Amino acid sequence: MKTVLLYTFLLSIKLISFTFDTPNTDKDDDIVRSTKSTNAEATALYDKAMAFLNNKEIETAIDHLNKAVLADPEFVDAYDQLAQIYISKSEYMMAKLNATKSLELYPEGYMANMNFGKIYENIRDFATALTYYDKCTRIQPENPDGYYKSSKMYFVANDFQKSLVNALIAEKYYKKQQNPLTVDAVYLAGMSYHGLGVKKNAKKYLKKAQETGLQLPEEIRMMYGL
Repeated sequence: MKTVLLYTFLLSIKLISFTFDTPNTDKDDDIVRSTKSTNAEATALYDKAMAFLNNKEIETAIDHLNKAVLADPEFVDAYDQLAQIYISKSEYMMAKLNATKSLELYPEGYMANMNFGKIYENIRDFATALTYYDKCTRIQPENPDGYYKSSKMYFVANDFQKSLVNALIAEKYYKKQQNPLTVDAVYLAGMSYHGLGVKKNAKKYLKKAQETGLQLPEEIRMMYGL
């Protein structure tokens, strides 16, 4: 099966599904940096924006986030959330504008780098997306998302060994979190073994993914008797 077809299948299961992330305080060289605002007006606008976002009132959330960055032009979290919203709307120029501002303020920001990865992945510039996802694994080495997304990009590039390594790390940390994305990491590991021609391990992981409820492509099921 060609990797482009496999990528289409990855799209159909949840591997690049969009979620609004909760901002975290990132760690850089053992110095904890806050991505929040000390401006009371900006913080209040941001909190209201998140409430609107939770209620699926997207345009109102955007309006409040834009007001938040006007009140505090260095409000990293607000830029990150704007970037994520625009990614979800497939408005990549606006997403890139906000992600760029975030990255200028905080080059080691996890969410800004993750957002850039998503932007480039969605426009099918997989090589550039990988550079950002790989950076995410260095910024937060115990966060599975960077490994998970890097695995996909390596897979599409036919670098099945690196795809496998990242998928296994992602599986480890997702499993520790009891995250449902564990099954997708298992599937990626199975397909990476398949790409490497290690059929015994490929079948083991693909069967495990299937038993967890993932519907495998028909061609793969027939090939491995699943």
